Amino acid sequence: MRESVVRIVVVIVACIAAPAAGAQRGAGAVAAAVSLGSVAPTPVIAGGARSGAVTLDLHEVTLRDALKEISGQSGVELLYSGYIVPLGRRVSVTLRGATVEEALRAVLRGTRVGIRRAGSGAIMLTLEEERRTSSNLAAAGAITGRITDAGTGEPVSDATVSVDDASLVTRSGSDGTYRLARVTAGTHRLVVRRIGYAKVSRDTVVKEGEQVTMDFALQASANVLDQIVVTGTVAPTERRALANPITVVGSKEIEEQSMRRVDQIFRGIVPGSIAWQEPGYEFATTVSSRGASSLNGSTVKTYVDGIEVADAPFIASIDPNSIDHIEFARGPQASTIYGSDADGGVLQIFTKKGHAGSARPEVDAKVTFGAMQSGYRDGAALRQDHSVALNGGGERFSYNVGGSYQGTGEFVPGYTSRTLGGFGGASMTQGPVTASFSVRYSNRRWEKPQLPMLSSYPYYAKPWNRIDDMSDQAYAIHLEYSPTTRWHHSLTLGQSGLDYEYYNFRARYTTPADSLRELFSSHEVRSQLAYNTTLDLSLGRDLSSTLTAGVDYYHMQANFMYSSTLPDAEGALAGLVGQRLPWNNTGYFAQLQTGVHDLIYITAGLRAERNDNFGDDYGLAYSPRVGVSVVHDVAGATVKLRASYGDAIRPPFPTQKSDYRTTSYVQLPNPELGPERQLGWDGGFDLFFGKRASLSVTHYDQTARNLIDQVLIPDSTSAPTYQYQNAGQIANRGWEFEGHLRTQRVDLTATYSIVSSRISRLAPHYSGDYDIGDRVLGIPGRSGGVTVAYRPTHHTTVTGNLVYIGPWTNLDVRSYYGFIYGGDAYLGSGRAYWMRYPSVTKVNLGVAQEISSSLTGFVRVENVANEQTFENYNTSPQIGRTTLVGVRLRY
Repeated sequence: MRESVVRIVVVIVACIAAPAAGAQRGAGAVAAAVSLGSVAPTPVIAGGARSGAVTLDLHEVTLRDALKEISGQSGVELLYSGYIVPLGRRVSVTLRGATVEEALRAVLRGTRVGIRRAGSGAIMLTLEEERRTSSNLAAAGAITGRITDAGTGEPVSDATVSVDDASLVTRSGSDGTYRLARVTAGTHRLVVRRIGYAKVSRDTVVKEGEQVTMDFALQASANVLDQIVVTGTVAPTERRALANPITVVGSKEIEEQSMRRVDQIFRGIVPGSIAWQEPGYEFATTVSSRGASSLNGSTVKTYVDGIEVADAPFIASIDPNSIDHIEFARGPQASTIYGSDADGGVLQIFTKKGHAGSARPEVDAKVTFGAMQSGYRDGAALRQDHSVALNGGGERFSYNVGGSYQGTGEFVPGYTSRTLGGFGGASMTQGPVTASFSVRYSNRRWEKPQLPMLSSYPYYAKPWNRIDDMSDQAYAIHLEYSPTTRWHHSLTLGQSGLDYEYYNFRARYTTPADSLRELFSSHEVRSQLAYNTTLDLSLGRDLSSTLTAGVDYYHMQANFMYSSTLPDAEGALAGLVGQRLPWNNTGYFAQLQTGVHDLIYITAGLRAERNDNFGDDYGLAYSPRVGVSVVHDVAGATVKLRASYGDAIRPPFPTQKSDYRTTSYVQLPNPELGPERQLGWDGGFDLFFGKRASLSVTHYDQTARNLIDQVLIPDSTSAPTYQYQNAGQIANRGWEFEGHLRTQRVDLTATYSIVSSRISRLAPHYSGDYDIGDRVLGIPGRSGGVTVAYRPTHHTTVTGNLVYIGPWTNLDVRSYYGFIYGGDAYLGSGRAYWMRYPSVTKVNLGVAQEISSSLTGFVRVENVANEQTFENYNTSPQIGRTTLVGVRLRY
C-alpha cells in the first residue's frame, strides 16, 4: 500500500513539476513518471530486429506516430511526457539508415525538446536548457519578410508572426515588414494572424548564420470564422468555435470612421446596442445592450488590457488613438469568465504595444480642426482632435507611447471642454515568457452648460458658474508563461481609478439671496488581480479540447464628499457630507471547450462568486454557461448554427443590505439580499458566401430577475420604513441582423435590431411608476446602422456611416421641470410625465486622400443633415453639422 502511494505521488509531482524544471532535474522527474508506466508509449520492435538503423518516409503524421515508428524500428524504448512533447504536432521527415538519435532530432526539430540517454539503453525526451553563449547566438539564423493584403497589395501592419507555437513572436510594422532574430537552425513553422484576415501557416528551414526571407499575402476574411478572439474564452479561439455572437472592431475601422469616443461602436455597429449622444454631458455614456438588465440603469462591463475600468459609465475617457482592437460579447454568457456586472455584456479593449523588430521608431500624428453648427448660437464653434504616438521595438521588445488633445467649443451657452490624454504600452518576449505593460491617463475639464430650453425657469436662467474636472488613470501588467505548447499560464494585475469633482467659482444669484456654492469630490479605485491556466487536452485533429480554470479578485474603494453654503447672503456653512465605501469581490471559474471533427464545438463552464455587498446569509452566487456551434459547408456556402445559455449577476449597491436610519425614514437590513441576475439563451445562424459576403441572424430570450428595488414596508409604526428586496423582473426578447459585403473596392456592414424590454414582475408593495407590461424607459424598440468604406483608387477612401434609433419612451424632463421649477400644477403621477420620443437618423461622410507615402489628408462631415432631434431626454442639446479637416502623418 505504501509503495503504491509513493508511486502515485511521484507521478503527480512529475507531471506538475517537469515543465517548469531545469533540463536535468526535469528529465529525472519525467523518467520517474515514465518508469511507472504513466505516460510512456509501449515500445515496439519491428520484425523482431534490434539493429538500431531507422528509415523514415513520413508526411504530415503526428509526432506521437513518428515516435512510435522510431521506437519500433530501432527497438529503443523512448521515455517522455505528454506535458513536454507536443504529440499532436504534424511532422514530415525522410531518412535512410539513420541512427536513432538522428531520427529523433529530425522529428523533434523546431520544438524545445531534447534527447538524453538513460539506463538500459532507453532514451528520455526532456526540455532543453536555453543556452545563451555568444557562439550559439552567432550561429543562430533569422527570418524576415513583408506582409501584404492579397487583394490590394498594400502592407498589413500589426500582424502577429509567431514561430513554433509562439516560442518567438513579433509584429509587422506600418510598412508590413517583420524580422525574427535568434532563430535556431532547423525546420520551423511560421503562423501569421491579423484580425480581419485568414490565418496563414507555412514551414521553412533556417540554416546556421543565415537569413531566410518569408513574405506573406493575407487573404481578407469576410468569413470571420478564421478570426482569433479571447473574449469569453480566455484562450485564443477561432470564431467558428464560439457559441454566442461577438463583434470585433479593429484600429483600421476606428481610424476610418474617425471615432472620437469608444462608445461610438454601439451606434449602428454592435447589433442590439445603443449609446446615447449627449454632448453636454460627454464625460459619461449611457449604454444599453439587448434591453435593460436593471431598474437602476444598465451598463456594459469594460476591460482595458485585462483590467476593469473603475466605473463603467465613464468609458468615454478611453482614448481611441491608443486602441489596437475591441471585442464585444453580447449576452450574459461571458459572465462565467468575467463575473459580476457582466449581465449587460463584456467589452474588451486591447491597446497598441508597438512593433517588435522595427527598423526604426515610427511616428503616427494627427491634427484635426473643425467647425460645429448649433441651434443654440450664431456662427460655428471650434472642435479640435489632435494626437501623436511613437512606436517601435527591438528583436524581442516593442513599445507604443503617445498623447492626445480634444477640444469642444461653446456650441451651447456656457459650455466648453478640453481633454488631455496620455498612454503607453510595451511588450517583451523571452523564451516561454511574454510580459506586457500598459498605462493610461486622461483629464477632462468642462463648464456645465446653460440649457436654453429651460431658460424660462429662474433656476436655469443664469450661467452655472461651475467647473467639472474628471481624471481617469489605470495601469496593467500582464504575464504569460508557456512551459509547453499545451500548457499556458496567465497573470494580470493592475489598478484603475476615477477622480471627479465640481465646484462653483462664483455664486449664481438666481435670486438676490442665492449665494449657493457647492463642492463635490469623489475618488474611486479598483485594485485587481486575475490568474488563469489553460491546458490543451487535444487527442488529435478530430478531437480538440481546452480546459481553462482561473481565479480573480478585486478590491473597490469609493469615497464621496459634498459641501455647500446655505442660499443666503451670509454664505453660512451648511455642513459636510461624506461616505467611504470599500468592498471586495472574488470569483472562481472553470470552462471546457471541445471541438469534434472541425464540425461541432461545445463550450461549458461554471463560476462561483462572493461579494461583500451580498446579504450576510446569501453565500456564493453561481453563473453557469453552455453553448454549441456547428459549422458545415453547404452548396458553396459555409453555414454556422449556434445556440448558447448563460447566467450573469449584478451585485447590490453598497449599503443596500444594511440597516440605515434618518430623521425622515428607516431602512431595514436584508441579510438574504442577493445579486440581480440576467439569464437566458440566444440562438441563430451565420451564412458565409466565400470571403465576400455574410449574413447573421440571432434571436434571444433573456430574463432580468431578482431586480433590486426599495420596497415600502406596510403598517410601520414610526417613520416610513423601507427595505431593499429582490423583487422585480424584466423580459428581454429580440432579433439581431447583421450583414457584410466585401468587394475589391467596397466594404459594407449593415445591422438592424428589434428589442422588446418589458416589466414582467414588481414587488407586492412597489411604489414606483412602472406597471407590469410597461416598456422600460430609454430602450428603443428598433435600431440599426450602415457603415461603408469605398476605395475608388489605392490612394483614396470614401467612408459613410448611418445611425438609426427608433422611437422610445422616457421622461418629459421639460414638463416635469415646469412643476419643479416653474410653478406648474402637478399632473398627479410620475408616469403622467412620460412621453414618446421620435426616431433619430444621423449620417456621417468622410474622404481620405493619400498625399504621399507618409502623409494623408482627410475631410469628414458629421451629422450631414444637421439633425438636432433630442436623444434620450429633451434636455440634452445636440451638436449640428460638423465639418472636420485634418492630416495624418506616419513616418
